[in-house]
Amino acid sequence: MSQDARYDEEVATQRRASILGLNYVDTREPTKVLYKDLLTVQEMYQKRVVPVEADESNLLFGITTTTSQQTLRELEQRFTDRLTKFAIMSDSGYREYMRLYDPPKKISYQEISFAAKGIQCIKTSFDKFQLIFIRHEGKCSAYYNQFYL
Repeated sequence: MSQDARYDEEVATQRRASILGLNYVDTREPTKVLYKDLLTVQEMYQKRVVPVEADESNLLFGITTTTSQQTLRELEQRFTDRLTKFAIMSDSGYREYMRLYDPPKKISYQEISFAAKGIQCIKTSFDKFQLIFIRHEGKCSAYYNQFYL
């Protein structure tokens, strides 16, 4: 077994694709083109499929070993105006693409210090939640706020 776990996963995925008689797509390339108008992010999660290449007449979808045959048929029927092909990608490759299509929410930190009293306050915001940590005289307290929109 090599020291590079991603390499090992890609080799294993390529072997699986060969056994199943399917094409394989290596997703380790640093530059990835996103085709956001073909499928919604929710569909990509539900169907375990991502568009890898697309032009006016061709589509290549990356699938995982857990993508159903029904999904492949549905996509072929949906995109009848293009030659639709499928290639197996590694689970790491799929997760990498999904992080691009659906990036994690940004966490923002804001530190407020009250030097005169020795109180330090750190406010962290994430989506609709806010955590506030206050440290005073060696003790730390945490507070939680939820925003309703």
